[in-house]
Amino acid sequence: MIDLKFNTTLRNLPDGVRQETEEEVLRRQENKVPQEQKVSGMNILESVDRVYVANFVKDLQEAGYVLVSAFVRGGVFASISPALRRLVEQRKPSPDSRVSVIFRFVHPDFLDSGFIDSGWGEADKAQNALRELTQDVMWRSEVWDNPFFEEQTPVEGQHMFSINMVSRQSLKDQNGMPLSRWLRDNSGDKLEKISVDPKFVLALSEDGIEMLNYEDRPVLI
Repeated sequence: MIDLKFNTTLRNLPDGVRQETEEEVLRRQENKVPQEQKVSGMNILESVDRVYVANFVKDLQEAGYVLVSAFVRGGVFASISPALRRLVEQRKPSPDSRVSVIFRFVHPDFLDSGFIDSGWGEADKAQNALRELTQDVMWRSEVWDNPFFEEQTPVEGQHMFSINMVSRQSLKDQNGMPLSRWLRDNSGDKLEKISVDPKFVLALSEDGIEMLNYEDRPVLI
């Protein structure tokens, strides 16, 4: 299982994703591993800036991974009771409130009805939302390899990769034109304008999840 997690604001939240349900919050709380039994994940790719991830989505699809769910998880909902959550939801949140938008992919070898979103009738809208969050933008990204748990017990041979994205940076201006910046000399004087490009491209290969230099894979989708 692979989760793409985008930390963004309600102001920049794309259409096509739903709020995490009360049942899902309760199930996640019930499956939470006690601190004394907790098994730490492994940070396999450390956090770096200017990462382009749209190519990675294409890699997932070409490798057969299926998008099975897309939902919004507000940080405050992770630890409060359902009753308190309903009170919080009645308030009008600030457009600058931060949430996590999660897109969950599962490989067909591990696909069963338990992974499929029960309300999964908006797959096209979710794909559009994912494109909005990945095309023409860069993120500060890191990758974690976590054990997959069922009923507070790790499932042997199954992993849950979490790709975390924060600090969105656009590659285009409000008119859809590529952004540029001034190249300066050692004295700070302007030399020429150069395009704003990613530094890394997230990729899926036979060796796993990789962070390639942009120069090694400069074609962006």
